[in-house]
Amino acid sequence: QEPLAEPQQSQKTRLAPDDDASYNSPGISPDGKFVVYSSDRGGNKGKEQLWLQPVGGGDPVQVTHCSDPCVVPRFTPNGLSIVYQRRGNEDSFIESIPLLGGQSRQIAVMKGFRRYSPPAVAPDGNRVAFYDLASLPWRLLTVPVEGGELREVAAHDRLKNEGETSVRPLWPSDSRHLIV
Repeated sequence: QEPLAEPQQSQKTRLAPDDDASYNSPGISPDGKFVVYSSDRGGNKGKEQLWLQPVGGGDPVQVTHCSDPCVVPRFTPNGLSIVYQRRGNEDSFIESIPLLGGQSRQIAVMKGFRRYSPPAVAPDGNRVAFYDLASLPWRLLTVPVEGGELREVAAHDRLKNEGETSVRPLWPSDSRHLIV
């Protein structure tokens, strides 16, 4: 039996500067060229915005410019837009924005300041799934990526989800089911 080869060392590139800002929820674009993350690097502590930068290094571009925190960004499968949560003072929102910024589009409004899991975009790009974490058992919800009515996944009611450690639903490649 041949000995295992030593793993190749990869070159590491630090994307975030070593400063007092927060850097959270990074996501890699489908083509592997960009990273998006939420950060308060713009100087407004507690009001994170979305930032995009090349994976190989380079200057970040601020994608959102909201008065509310914008968090947990996720690329759409085609890599042309980013889905994220905007946390208002009273309501929360799921929105999308073009890759390099511009006008955001509202996908869903969640009334009342409640806790929601990060959005999970289906591989076909048609739906977004997330948990309503405000009460037990958690409710699993989906919404079309272009916006529309929230739909509760009824089959999820049969599952006990008290005390789970993972709160992010996953879509398999067929986009027809959810793994919870």
